[in-house]
Amino acid sequence: MKLLGNKTLLILLVLASGYGYITSCTRDNDLIVPIQLTKPFVSTRGTEVLLPGNMTAGNTSEWKMDKAHSSVLWSTSYLGAAGLLTGRFNQFGMHNVIDAEAINYTVTGQPLKDTSWAFYENDPTKTYFNGYVQINTSNTGEPGRDGGCNIS
Repeated sequence: MKLLGNKTLLILLVLASGYGYITSCTRDNDLIVPIQLTKPFVSTRGTEVLLPGNMTAGNTSEWKMDKAHSSVLWSTSYLGAAGLLTGRFNQFGMHNVIDAEAINYTVTGQPLKDTSWAFYENDPTKTYFNGYVQINTSNTGEPGRDGGCNIS
């Protein structure tokens, strides 16, 4: 003779395991210890001063911008608020471009030396960089759009 049917036993097991799950998730037994700082955190700055070198090819002791691991990205609204158009500039660098250099700008290789930056670890107010992008090298990843928008 069966005392409990299979359906009744299944319902009791589900209820018991649900009760066990809910009671184990209350976290009433956890000890919460507040973090107390006796004094405010003060970061110690280094003394490094990094300045651009003479841009000598092959000289690994000079600081240069690593263009292979750098990018200049842009985004703008597209069709009102419905979308976002994104892209990147293929030609960019860190140089204070004067008018004469902007007019006779070459797009192959590294046309302008990346000499307009400085990094002062001990005094961030002296740290700066001047950057440039060549507008007609924008790249959205869609050749049909890029070919019609960029003027050489």
